[in-house]
Amino acid sequence: MSSRLPPEIFNKLDPTYQSKILLLERRLNSTENPDKKQEYLDSFYENFLMPGEFIDEMLKQRDEYFIDMGSTYRRYCQAFSKATKKKVCEMMSEDVKTRADHFYFRDYYSDGILEKSIYACSIMKTKLQRSDLLEQKTVEFAEERLRYPHENMNEYLIKYECLSSNPIPQSLIEKSKEMYNLYQQIKKANDDYEEWIKLLSFVNDHEFLKNTVEIRIGKNLTDKKLWKAYIKYLESYNVKEMLQVYSKYCRFFLDDVEMLKEYLEKGKQHGLIEVIWKPQYSFERQCIRKD
Repeated sequence: MSSRLPPEIFNKLDPTYQSKILLLERRLNSTENPDKKQEYLDSFYENFLMPGEFIDEMLKQRDEYFIDMGSTYRRYCQAFSKATKKKVCEMMSEDVKTRADHFYFRDYYSDGILEKSIYACSIMKTKLQRSDLLEQKTVEFAEERLRYPHENMNEYLIKYECLSSNPIPQSLIEKSKEMYNLYQQIKKANDDYEEWIKLLSFVNDHEFLKNTVEIRIGKNLTDKKLWKAYIKYLESYNVKEMLQVYSKYCRFFLDDVEMLKEYLEKGKQHGLIEVIWKPQYSFERQCIRKD
């Protein structure tokens, strides 16, 4: 049994993947050398979809560095160079991407790359206040939220009225009503994954759909039906994105021979794709992020 994953998660994993997890844990427990631990974690990350518990461990040293830097920045703000601040922000952004690549979203409403999702839109940012300097920014924020489906539509309408010196445009009121009605439909279709994704597509914003679906997958990686519904949708939208998700599925559900066969057939059919893993198949190329 895994010492890091809850039993209710570990027991749902494919047997082959379970064995990979247990091997990783044995290796981690066999040494106190941080470099060796990092080597084991990096190797797993490059070859398999990694659960969030292990990603946090892999990034622990960097996260501790951020905490120290943030504390230093608050105390000695003026002494921080612009270059240093930029570097810290870039590294923090890379942390978020590292997690998102494996469908692990630790803080989906504050991570900048995930601002567009049904989950982020459903969280009220309570610190929005009327201010001459911030008015335009906060009004624009409230207006954007009114253009996406979520449960807090009335609250954002009130925010807009409080923050703006102008009346709410009728077109925006109509849009907010449309999006709230769509949210109710999405909510009803919660357990019908294909219908749920279809309704998300009515927003006509692929980033919103992608973030919403992938956050939900990350909440329960073992939900094969949701994975497959997402792959089916992507096949009609963008085959390269479809193959990316296939590659993640097949590096998590290691015993699903049928899905691997599908992935290999579609990969050969649609040509080269860049993947975040060490390539295993002829149509895969490992993408290298630019610093």
